Amino acid sequence: MNNQVLLSIKGLQFDLEENGEEIESIVAGIYEKRDDQHVIIYDELLEGYEQSTQNQICFKNGYLALEKSGYLQMNMIFDEKTKTMTNYETPYGDILIGVQAKKISVLEQEKRITVEADYALEMNYEHLADYHLVIDIRSKEEGIQLT
Repeated sequence: MNNQVLLSIKGLQFDLEENGEEIESIVAGIYEKRDDQHVIIYDELLEGYEQSTQNQICFKNGYLALEKSGYLQMNMIFDEKTKTMTNYETPYGDILIGVQAKKISVLEQEKRITVEADYALEMNYEHLADYHLVIDIRSKEEGIQLT
């Protein structure tokens, strides 16, 4: 896979009644492989904000990390072996976030990598929701099929 990639990031959130809500973003990014980990870097412009946030995603089977820097700051670790806690720094104050990863898988193909993660999210020690995350990474020339 070359350095220039397109990412489709789909998140499916399940509330307490098991209703699902899907959110999808498509962004351009830079890909590289460092030792046994894949790394993606991309900028995100949030609705209603003028400043962008730089995101770095590092992953391998059983492990996923998301680091946000810039206007919003956060470092979330998704690890099948342990529950992790982090502060989500927003302009309005910090929020304590807990992540319990249940499954993280990586499927590598020649011009495509798919990452899937199932996890539970807590906010200030209270269960917020269960999530299913799919990150589809493709070489820019391949493009991404919208679904």
